[in-house]
Amino acid sequence: MKISKNTQIILIAILLASIMIFFGYLSSDVGVLGNMILFASVELFIVAVFLRYQAHKEIREMEEKFPVFVRDLQENIRSGMSLSEAIYNLKKINYGRLSKEVESMANKISWGIPVEKVLTEFAKKVKSRRIAGSVEIIKEAYLLGGDLVSTLDSVVNNLRMLEEAEKEKRSIINQYVLVIYAITLIFIVIIVSINRLIMPMFLSTLVEVPELGIQNPCNTCVDLSCYICSLYESTSSNLFSVDPASPSSYYLSLFFYMAVIQAFFAGLVVGQITENSYIAGLKHSTIMLGITIATFSVMVRLGVLL
Repeated sequence: MKISKNTQIILIAILLASIMIFFGYLSSDVGVLGNMILFASVELFIVAVFLRYQAHKEIREMEEKFPVFVRDLQENIRSGMSLSEAIYNLKKINYGRLSKEVESMANKISWGIPVEKVLTEFAKKVKSRRIAGSVEIIKEAYLLGGDLVSTLDSVVNNLRMLEEAEKEKRSIINQYVLVIYAITLIFIVIIVSINRLIMPMFLSTLVEVPELGIQNPCNTCVDLSCYICSLYESTSSNLFSVDPASPSSYYLSLFFYMAVIQAFFAGLVVGQITENSYIAGLKHSTIMLGITIATFSVMVRLGVLL
């Protein structure tokens, strides 16, 4: 039995996650086991998001190539072919990711499956509302015996207009994308300002009047808060090489995770407003997370952040 590439990736991800959890269990340490479960969950989440994003890219590519396919279909029908013959004769044309679906339709037609059923299955398989709507129009024109050439011409023109409208929309929205990126950087600047201006005042107060100075909440943690504190301490010591016992360690990690959360969700917002898909925003989230982590690492090394 042939296993698809996506299925292989999922199986490998599950295997790696199982191995991590298994070694965590063998360590007989609750903390290590908890970390392994966390890492395994993150790994599975990343794989799931990656596969979803790949599917989104494939749909976008098929939507871009579909007007070319319809135009070629129109030319074949204008030359005297039936709809089924026109589709079959296009199976060797390169339409990128869409070529596989066109070839699949051609094979089904060669097996004697009615062309309207082939079109319906094609629309369901590609999972694109734009393509599904266009296919439905083509199918109805074919079944009702209308002027199929004129119908295909209208479909192509509408698809072109939609594509041009989306390009214009993206060009207008790009300025807002820059604003969101700027907000991410401004957020980091605010964190640095708080860290450089306010933290030293509280730390000096801690020396002079311990009751009024800033404290490390992890010194008196209980239950779940202890696990969060261990995560913060691990971040400050392993990622930034800061003494986890110092008060600034807790707040450095707190500021870091605040910036990470802001960058991640800002990227999702960018994807939603530009392509109407939060999955598409994951690439922006990745860029913003990279900028955030790199900025924090550099600033800690330079002593800008306490």
